[in-house]
Amino acid sequence: MKFEWDENKCQKVVSIHSVDFRDVAAHRLTGLPRSFRSDQNGEEFYVGIAQFKGQQWAVIYTLPEDSARIISARKWKQKDQRKVGELHR
Repeated sequence: MKFEWDENKCQKVVSIHSVDFRDVAAHRLTGLPRSFRSDQNGEEFYVGIAQFKGQQWAVIYTLPEDSARIISARKWKQKDQRKVGELHR
């Protein structure tokens, strides 16, 4: 999968969550991505999991045309698993 992102957003995420979108792009997303609709504009986005640096990372992205546009990334937490499970019951 080809990834793209906004460089300013990438730098913001690096400062907040200590993860660079380049690291995300260098690793395969695992598990079944879950799709959601934005409450703000109805846009469909996905949450996938990437594993690197000995951790799992939640990766939020959209699929415009022929690439995946990374919106955000942060460490995957147990509460994320519960939220995903609740939304897909």
